[in-house]
Amino acid sequence: IIQFPSEDTPDLSKISPVIAELNFYLAVLYRELSQFDKAFAKLDTASEQYARLNNHVQNMLVLYETAIIYRNEGELEKSLQWINLAFNEFEQLKEKQDYHQAMLEHGKGLILLDLQQYDEALTLFQRVLIIWEKQKHNYHSALANNDIGAAIFRLERPTAALEYLNKAKLLCEPIKDRAYVKELLKTIEENIAEAK
Repeated sequence: IIQFPSEDTPDLSKISPVIAELNFYLAVLYRELSQFDKAFAKLDTASEQYARLNNHVQNMLVLYETAIIYRNEGELEKSLQWINLAFNEFEQLKEKQDYHQAMLEHGKGLILLDLQQYDEALTLFQRVLIIWEKQKHNYHSALANNDIGAAIFRLERPTAALEYLNKAKLLCEPIKDRAYVKELLKTIEENIAEAK
């Protein structure tokens, strides 16, 4: 029998969070690649690990990610249920971060937009924009402005929608070389064309 010195023995208490984190980020990656079955499988593993660790922030993120996958699959009612569970978990946090609130409210706003609940979606996007403007985060502010524009357009106010969409485009200008910003710019341009 090979005996390992104690310092070479892996610390299992450190492995569990690493496995959880790895599986969570793989789930996000698979979701972005539209491989939803694989994303759900990785989320299940992450969820089991986080439950053992009693990590409310990570539990909330798993619930949020589950909601986003269901939205991408077009299962909007399920998506809404899961995002509401994520909000419940958020409410349990002793220290609530603006970032997490904005993430959850933006996610729920997108689901409500898909469900044609435009007024409710608009309210959420407006709250999200306040957070990102306060933090001077241009990319997320551009996202929020774009989605406000999309919601207002669907409320049959194209002129007001264009103001937000053009602002979103302007916010992207200094960071337009980044791949994810290029994707957002395509969406903004499509929304502008539609509003015109």
